[in-house]
Amino acid sequence: MNNHYLPSLSLSFFLCNKFCKAQADIIFILDGSGSVDSPDFAKQLQFIKSLVRKFDVGPNAVQVGVLQYSDYAVQELNLNTHSTEAAILAAVDRIRQMGDGTNTALALSTVRTSSFTAARGDRPNVPNLVIVMTDGRSNDMAATAREANKLRNIASVFAIGVGSNVNTAELKAMATDPDSKFVFTVTDFSALSNIETQLATDACAQATAAPPVNPNVSVNCDSTKGMTVTVDVNDIQSRFGPMTLTLDDIKCVPDQYLGGNAIFHVTLATQMCGTRRLETRDTFIYRNALVLRPYSNSLINRELHYRYTVECVLSRYGGVGEEFVAEGTVYGNRAYVANGNFTLRMDLYHSNYFTSPVTSYPHVVRLNQDMYVDVALLTPDINLKVVLQNCVATPKATKGYPQYALISNKCPDDPTVRFYPSNDTHAQFTVKAFEFFNDPEVYIHCDVIVCNATDRDSRCLRPSEGYACPQNGGRGKRAVPGDVEVYSLVQGPVFVQKENPVAEFAVKDERKNKEDGEEGAQAPAATTLGAGVMAVSACVVVIAAVIVTRKRRSSKTDYIPVRTDGI
Repeated sequence: MNNHYLPSLSLSFFLCNKFCKAQADIIFILDGSGSVDSPDFAKQLQFIKSLVRKFDVGPNAVQVGVLQYSDYAVQELNLNTHSTEAAILAAVDRIRQMGDGTNTALALSTVRTSSFTAARGDRPNVPNLVIVMTDGRSNDMAATAREANKLRNIASVFAIGVGSNVNTAELKAMATDPDSKFVFTVTDFSALSNIETQLATDACAQATAAPPVNPNVSVNCDSTKGMTVTVDVNDIQSRFGPMTLTLDDIKCVPDQYLGGNAIFHVTLATQMCGTRRLETRDTFIYRNALVLRPYSNSLINRELHYRYTVECVLSRYGGVGEEFVAEGTVYGNRAYVANGNFTLRMDLYHSNYFTSPVTSYPHVVRLNQDMYVDVALLTPDINLKVVLQNCVATPKATKGYPQYALISNKCPDDPTVRFYPSNDTHAQFTVKAFEFFNDPEVYIHCDVIVCNATDRDSRCLRPSEGYACPQNGGRGKRAVPGDVEVYSLVQGPVFVQKENPVAEFAVKDERKNKEDGEEGAQAPAATTLGAGVMAVSACVVVIAAVIVTRKRRSSKTDYIPVRTDGI
């Protein structure tokens, strides 16, 4: 909780207490969900009123709006509905609680697309501030993070968590940087009064900050290579003059200069160059900062420096919907965010040593021969792990029907499936080869999620780590909600050969000899045997032809795309 007060802030507080002369458009987002009881809802209203009293309210000063959310969002008060403090306070008293769920994402989206519009009183070139209150997790944490990123592009966001059910990572994902100024937590709604002074001070400072200066910066995100941050050096010099460029760690300077651009390669391994990893239920957020400092040979500096957040947002499950856009930071400056998916691959191996992968497809095996499967997460972050959720076999490359279940909800569904001990970034198992009726080809499909290696949530536990599979086989508990998209991989084809086609022809010939009689069968037997040998040869030729044809048509890609919407 940010309840520390510094003597140097006393003047700012005095100004904000009643005479903060800054212009600002402030939207309060009010938690009206059913988990907030009536007395606590009233305390939220009182908190809003107390903060309003600290600002100079008016059409040329601070404007106030209020949005309430639960399963849906309602604009209780527009920025231009009332122009006096007394009218705003009276309007806040008339707000009634909605009840139901916690659709925080919808609230953030509505503020961005509706509350901050000219029709509802938003003023151009006036700072936008948002103060969000919540008493628990949102219905959809990934959607909340996406909408918060979009909102921070036009507003500075303060996030307040109340009680023991809040998710600190989600608060940090919603709020502007730094967390020490924009994230507040209190034990209960009565304790909101404890943060009024600090929040008013920080909001006043944000409203009076210099207008943002956003340089030309781009960010690309790759789970194996990390973030690539590209800075237009000419743009920097024209806006700021000579500047020194670093990451959060001042020792981390550009890796290269190319075509007028300074380029940083930021590893996703935490603690490197100041990189931090935040978590929500659905994403991992790798955060660093681009810092611009005035170039100087002096020992000290009294000039302002600029800090821009750079982020790589990776989905635990794949399929991160829309592109993330920029956000606001401590100076009202822009942050630069790239999103993506982790890179995974699935390989078949020749043995349980998992040292020699199959490189030529189709991979020919015999019935009941062991097939060795490895799923690998390619990342420099050693604190992550990959967890198999479901694996099925199909006779086609597409994940259609028929399907034969190998692993369901992390538990073996086929009696021949055996897991192998492996490190956190690999998941390995074996299954005995089989064939589908009327189709000798088999493709293996696996769905996986990415977790923190120390996460003890049931969805992230492997069977070897205490996840309970049914004793008599069959399906385990559902590990991931049915509406969650996972990383889907496919490998194949595997071509299943019968055990011994030569022996099969020999048995047929012997039966024919007995039926025809011993005397007359000897010469025909030789003929039949010769025909049998010719048939075997033909069979081998046909099989070889199929293999060659399939090789040309189904050449294996070294890295399997992790997002397979069509599968």
